[in-house]
Amino acid sequence: MTVRPLTPLLLAAALAGGLPIAWAASPEAPAASAAEVGAPLFQFAGKPFVHRWSHAGQHEFTPPTQPDLSRWQDMVTVQLYDKVSNDDELALVANGVLMAYQKAGQVIRANFLEAAPGRPAEHLVVAMLHDKGVREMVFARFRLTPGGGQALVYSHRVYGREPDDAAGAWFRANAIATEQAMMAWTDIPSAAALRGLPQSPS
Repeated sequence: MTVRPLTPLLLAAALAGGLPIAWAASPEAPAASAAEVGAPLFQFAGKPFVHRWSHAGQHEFTPPTQPDLSRWQDMVTVQLYDKVSNDDELALVANGVLMAYQKAGQVIRANFLEAAPGRPAEHLVVAMLHDKGVREMVFARFRLTPGGGQALVYSHRVYGREPDDAAGAWFRANAIATEQAMMAWTDIPSAAALRGLPQSPS
């Protein structure tokens, strides 16, 4: 088992109405080279991402140069919520993740974008998750699509015996641009494309 920050697990638990413990363990995903996973599926903030792991609607991507899922620095997670069909249900998911982030670290910002003609409501949660030797900055966007709800999460990790200074410096230098990139991101794989990716048994 590999202990990894709980960002994807929080997303899965929120829909079920439960709050997992901070820094829960998730199954180890085998490392894969860029050649094995194929060409980048999308770009986020100008950086290519390739598929690494999928299970039960949760899909994880890292840059081609970061194949090790126990030691990545940048990850995009797309979580599909097939049963979420309206603004209220999406808000329930977003609020559940917000509460779990509060237990796992510090919520920096939570924004709500009201629905407008032709555009459903969206939510954004920015947080820093804590564990011994690791800090993870998380930018989580929740949106409705014709096929259900989605959580789009960009995470950046800093490692070290005392990672707070490095994490704070990264956040000050990159938070605004990363949040803008997340809210403007349109190069998102379709739900059908995500479901067609190789699945892990657990």
